Amino acid sequence: MSYAMPMITTGYRQMKGCILAAGQGSRMGPMGDVTHKALLPLGNQAIISHIIRALGPHLSYVVAVSPERGDAIRDYLALAHPDLDVAFVTVKHHAGPGSGPGQSLYECRHLLQEPFYFVACDTIVTQPLPDCDENWLGIKAVADPARFCTVVLDHQQQVTAVENGGIRSNQAFIGLAFVKDYIPFWEALAHDASLHKGEKQVNQGLAGLIPHRLRGIPMAWLDTGTEESYRQALEKFEKNLTFYGKTTDITYRFDDKIIKYFKPDGVARRRFERGKNQPGVFVETLEARGCFFSTRFIQNARLFSAALNHSATLRFLQWVQENLWQRREPEAGDFSEACTLFYADKTIARLVAYDKRFPEHESNANMIINGRSCQPARKLMARLLPAFYTTGIASGYHGDLHGDNILIDAQGDYRLIDWRDGFGPLTHVGDLYYDLAKFLHTLELSVEVMDTGNYALTHHTGEVHLEHRISWSQLDALMGFDEFVQRNGYNPRRIRIIDALIFLNMAPLYDDTMAVYLYHLGRYLLQGMADQDHGQQFFQST
Repeated sequence: MSYAMPMITTGYRQMKGCILAAGQGSRMGPMGDVTHKALLPLGNQAIISHIIRALGPHLSYVVAVSPERGDAIRDYLALAHPDLDVAFVTVKHHAGPGSGPGQSLYECRHLLQEPFYFVACDTIVTQPLPDCDENWLGIKAVADPARFCTVVLDHQQQVTAVENGGIRSNQAFIGLAFVKDYIPFWEALAHDASLHKGEKQVNQGLAGLIPHRLRGIPMAWLDTGTEESYRQALEKFEKNLTFYGKTTDITYRFDDKIIKYFKPDGVARRRFERGKNQPGVFVETLEARGCFFSTRFIQNARLFSAALNHSATLRFLQWVQENLWQRREPEAGDFSEACTLFYADKTIARLVAYDKRFPEHESNANMIINGRSCQPARKLMARLLPAFYTTGIASGYHGDLHGDNILIDAQGDYRLIDWRDGFGPLTHVGDLYYDLAKFLHTLELSVEVMDTGNYALTHHTGEVHLEHRISWSQLDALMGFDEFVQRNGYNPRRIRIIDALIFLNMAPLYDDTMAVYLYHLGRYLLQGMADQDHGQQFFQST
């Protein structure tokens, strides 16, 4: 079942709505490190977009943000909701004792001197909102009330007490309320300085509304405030384009555009500029802001990966060779140095990151993987001959060229999406071989298999066994790929070494299960290339 969020109307025009988004997201696990929890995707739109849809885009919004992550929320809303009437308040006391939702809301009070909604940035309601003729708060009976602010109700559903921890009630406050009598609300919030677990809650303000009547209204509520509840909410929406567990980027989709988020500073801007320089090959780029940029969404396009076969692979590779892989001089520096930075230095850095999570895998001991004795990946890296770094082909490039990043529009034309921001220190020039290896790696391990978890790593009597699904269409496409490589005189050994390095580089970017599988697959493939040369060092350049 997928939720289509209802459009809500109220009797007020330009009523205020306050979204509390200054928290630290400490309960979100690894996903909380990717971006602010309000920006995590549900059904390919950020949680905050669902909140805006529920309250209504006609409201005048106030968004409480922290200094560290406020810019990301501003930039997302500017791209996703450009017509939204919104003001931002950077919460000064956003961390440490005395911070919390009550403090964040209190620092917004100068913009909320009138009736207003307030809502936590991890609260989604899936029903029309009540009328605005009285004070009300959303409630839901929960099995674990100790985790929540709870309310005690009389027989008329009027709130008689607001408390923490479910002492007398299992009716949880869901994080959404309408404050009609705002003066006593602010007075109560100001005068009660009590804290719960070191945080100032909104309870004090809500308690100030009880003498003025505060109704508790049961609501259909999705909590997305913890890693577990977020994963449960994912099941109720359209499948995300973003692979769960990926920690570097997020994809959002709106009617006519795609918005991409990238965690490292500067990546979005570089990708935007690269897209502008490849019209007719990459999809149309629209706008860049901070860690985001947007592209045109191509209606009725299909993925190349959905129709893999021998002839389609030959046809596409010939197209990309004619339209993108033109030989170019690097814009700066020596190309072999760029290859060394990209293939050696970056891979070693990624292995260090992986080793911090799984130190036992990169020990000095050999490991048996699918019957092959494999040295640690860093030892294999040290055995690569210098010729490997000097035999790249400087050209135009995509940087993540595989079937799920290739669109075929209604006219049958190709358009590429999700290109890299750079190749080492270079932006507009990369190694043609890297594109070939990226195309190969998803013929060997498809995005679909990664996404569905159709792979397995097992241990048996001291050996590691890897197994994943590969379809006949992938095998057919692999034969087309090998034919293209041979026909055009490319070095298949170089391609397969880079292919192995790609899996090793991907490993630390994913959650634990996928990370471990990718690492062992990359190590197994790299050892296989080393074994073919029967020497201490390997890579034959001809």
